[in-house]
Amino acid sequence: MTRLFLAATYLFMLNRFGGIEVKGDDEVGQVRMFQESKEGEKFVSMVALKNWVTADGSLFEIKELAMPVVNDLNRHINSGSYRLRIVGASPALQARLPMLADFARTDEQFTYYGEKTE
Repeated sequence: MTRLFLAATYLFMLNRFGGIEVKGDDEVGQVRMFQESKEGEKFVSMVALKNWVTADGSLFEIKELAMPVVNDLNRHINSGSYRLRIVGASPALQARLPMLADFARTDEQFTYYGEKTE
């Protein structure tokens, strides 16, 4: 399993106003999935991680890349130096994920790119 750095926060933007934020250390973490609009926040969903696995068995793997991936030059949506892979994403987790912008889609299911923010 890919290890995270101590007390780190990562942000993976999936569309203009929505994304996934992962906070944690090597053993525990918290995932915040959000979708906002110009008018404000539409939804926020929180998921707890233990050993980077959710209670329903979805594994979150974050890896630093040798070179950044750029799927959207203008807005940096689904682009960055870190890769998040959600292995075994449960139907309940899939329902919570924000929509991935059409122009930032790749052939990699449940794989997203972003940056370390803290």
